[in-house]
Amino acid sequence: MAPQYLREPPTRSHAGAGTGGLGSGQGTPDPIDLLAERVSSFSRSMSSLVEVQKERSELDQRREQHLSVWKAAGYFAFAVAVACSVLFVMRGAVLGLTELFGGRVWLASLTAGLIVLATFVVGFLAATLVLAKRRERVASERRQQPPARRNRRVAVTRRTLF
Repeated sequence: MAPQYLREPPTRSHAGAGTGGLGSGQGTPDPIDLLAERVSSFSRSMSSLVEVQKERSELDQRREQHLSVWKAAGYFAFAVAVACSVLFVMRGAVLGLTELFGGRVWLASLTAGLIVLATFVVGFLAATLVLAKRRERVASERRQQPPARRNRRVAVTRRTLF
């Protein structure tokens, strides 16, 4: 299907255009009207392209939001599962320590709590040591590397010339 400016003659006429003036045939469309129609058509197509891009970006943004919600729900479910498993393991340990300590539940609960606390303290100390070693290694690597030279041009003045 041909564009509108090729199908219909223009409705406006300018001086000398389309009236049999110099160099123009009787039914020739006005070049200014053709140009105006082309610009209008281009403007409409560009605005529709902008709308399409805007809708695509909104859909991408909405898709990313949905994905982040699903990820958060997955992380929460995983955390709940880990917490439940730790709770069941601790319950079993307390019941076992209760039998070991002759039915004294308070002593078994205290011992299990201290074991868990000691585990967290040891993990924290290990993480601190690993980070300290990593920082020390990075600092020693920086000391061994020569400083980077700046390759910039300097204006020639009295101070830089002599």
